[in-house]
Amino acid sequence: MVDTEEKLGTRAEESAESARLRWWNTLSFRVGLLVNLTVVIVLGVSETLQYQSERHAHVLALVDRLAEESRVLVATRAYLHSDETYGHFLDDYCSQMGPAASPGHHIAVFDGEENVVFRAHSRANPALERAMAAIAPGTTGRFDHDGARYVGATTDAGGGERITVAQSLRPVEAFLARQRSATILSTSLLLVLIFIVTTIGLVVWLSAPLHRLVSGVAAIRHRCFETRVRGVGMSELGLLAQGVNNMARSLEDVENRRRAEMNEARDIQQGLLPTHADVIDGYELAATFLPAESVGGDLYDVVEGADGSVVLAVFDVSGHGVSAALCTALLRNVLRREIDDRSSLTDVMDELNKAFFDIGQSGYFATCVLVRLLTSGDLEYVNAGHEPVAVVRRSGDFQTLEGGGLPLGVERDTQFDAGTAHLEKGDRLFVYTDGLHEVFDDHGVIFGRQRLAHALVDSASVPVRDQLHAVIDQVRSYNGHDGFDDDVTLLCASRR
Repeated sequence: MVDTEEKLGTRAEESAESARLRWWNTLSFRVGLLVNLTVVIVLGVSETLQYQSERHAHVLALVDRLAEESRVLVATRAYLHSDETYGHFLDDYCSQMGPAASPGHHIAVFDGEENVVFRAHSRANPALERAMAAIAPGTTGRFDHDGARYVGATTDAGGGERITVAQSLRPVEAFLARQRSATILSTSLLLVLIFIVTTIGLVVWLSAPLHRLVSGVAAIRHRCFETRVRGVGMSELGLLAQGVNNMARSLEDVENRRRAEMNEARDIQQGLLPTHADVIDGYELAATFLPAESVGGDLYDVVEGADGSVVLAVFDVSGHGVSAALCTALLRNVLRREIDDRSSLTDVMDELNKAFFDIGQSGYFATCVLVRLLTSGDLEYVNAGHEPVAVVRRSGDFQTLEGGGLPLGVERDTQFDAGTAHLEKGDRLFVYTDGLHEVFDDHGVIFGRQRLAHALVDSASVPVRDQLHAVIDQVRSYNGHDGFDDDVTLLCASRR
C-alpha cells in the first residue's frame, strides 16, 4: 500500500514537472489570456456599440442634409419656371459637388408616372433612378445599388413632380473604417502590454507554489490521503495549502473508518446469505451474489419447510450500498418470520409489502419473487414487479413464468397473484435480478433478456454451479470489464 501511494505521488510530481515545460498550459499564460480575452470582449462590445452609434449619427446627419437639399431644390424649381433654365441649374449645382467632394451624389426630378423629367448628370442610370423613384414624397429611404448602400430623400415639388436626392454611404463607411482601424491598433498594443505584465506577475508569484499545491491535490485525488503540501510561499496560498492538508487528514480518518465499516457491513450481509447444502430434497441448488459495492441491494434466501418443500426468495431493492442492504436485511427477517406461520406465498408477499411500505416512504421500493418447490416437481411462485422466473427444460426449450403484482413499497394494500408450474427431472429454474442483463457494450447496446436466455440455454449441459460461472463470464465479456454497475444475483434450482 505504501509503495503504491509513493508511486502515485511520484507520478503526480512528474506530471507537474511536465506541465512546467508547456508554457501554453501554464496558469500564468491562461490567466493572462483570460484577462486579455475579457478586455477584448469588453472593448470589442464597446467599440461595436460606438461604431453603430456613430454610423447611425452620420447616416441621420446625411439624411437630414439630403432632405434639406431636396427642399432647397424644390424652392428653386418654383422660381425657375423654364425647364431649360432649371436643367442648367441642376447641372451647375451637381458639377460643383463632384465625386471628390460628394461621391455617389445623385439628383433626379420625377413626374407622377415616375418618369425622369430632369437628371443632374450622366452618372445616374436607370436602375439607380428606379430605386430613387421608390422613395415616397416627404419621406426618406435606404436602398442598395451596385454593391453600395444609399440613402435618399424626396420632396413634393407640386404639379405632379417630386425631387429626390440620394447619396452613397461609402464615404461615411470609409471614414468609420479608418477610425476603427486606429482603435484596433491602439487596443492591440494595450492588450499586449496587459498580457506581458499579467504573465510576469503570475509567473513570479504563483507558478512554483501552485505546482506544489497541485501536486499535493493530485496525490490526494489518487487517495493518497497522507500527503501534505508544504512550501507554497504567499500567505493566501499558505492558507489554501493548510486547508488542503486539513482536508487530507479528515479524508484519511474518514477513509479508515469507512473501510472498517464497509468490511463489517460486507461480513454481516454475507452472513445473511443461506448456508444450504448443494442438494435439498431432490433439487440441486447454486447461487451467485455480486454486489456493485462492498454491500448491495440484492439478497437471496433459501428456506426449507417442515413439509419438505423449499422456498426460494430473491429481493432487489432500488439503489445499492449500505441503505439498500439494510432494506434487504429487513425483508429477509420478515420472510423468515412469516414463512413459518403461513402456507400461502401470497400471504407472505403481502406481509413483506406492508413491512417495506412502512419504512419505504422515503422513495425506496423493492422487487421480489418467491418460489416454493415441492418434491413432486410442482412449484408455486409469486412475483412482485421482479424479473420473470426462467425455466430451461431438459429438451432445451426456454420458458418464462410470467405474472405478478406491483413492487414492494408502492402501495400498502395491493393484491398478489400466485402461479404454478411443473419441473421435470433435468429441468432448471433460474431467478435473477436485472443487473445481470442490464449491461452495455462499448457501443451502448444492452445485453438484454434475449441474450441472457440464449446464454442459459447454451450452458445448460454443464453442472449447475459451472453454468452460473459461465453465464457471469459471458456477461462480463460483453460488458468489457470485470465489474457491474448494479448488483447481480443469479439463483438456480435443478430438479435431479
